[in-house]
Amino acid sequence: MIAPAQISNAFAIEIELSSRPVDGVSTGRLEFGPYQGEGANAGYRLVYSPGAPAGSPSLELLRVSSRGTTSTLEFYDQPLSLQDGQPHTLTWTRDRAGMMVVKLDGQVLMETTDRSYRDPFDGLAVVNSGGDYAFRRVTIDGTG
Repeated sequence: MIAPAQISNAFAIEIELSSRPVDGVSTGRLEFGPYQGEGANAGYRLVYSPGAPAGSPSLELLRVSSRGTTSTLEFYDQPLSLQDGQPHTLTWTRDRAGMMVVKLDGQVLMETTDRSYRDPFDGLAVVNSGGDYAFRRVTIDGTG
């Protein structure tokens, strides 16, 4: 799903969501992030992988180029289970210098800097690759 919206280069995205296993299995993948271009292919993606084995990223911050190349900017490789049916808040900020911070329920999980994108973004992309997710609230600061 894509939601067209003018999003500045510096932004704050906050998503309150809940999740639960499908048929008792913690698999799948949820990704979201700001995109550039009509095809929504380029931009950043925050990827949640429930049930990721120990040592594998449960949360990744990716940069996707207009050519389709994906680069991992940062990851969180500790177990992370949002599939308790309770609401959780993911907060992702990016400042004008490209510094990005990702928090879960107020706890900082990732910090990194990337200056690849200098222009505004054209909207927010959300991809559910298997899982039961309920978005209760999506707030984007930095829209025009």
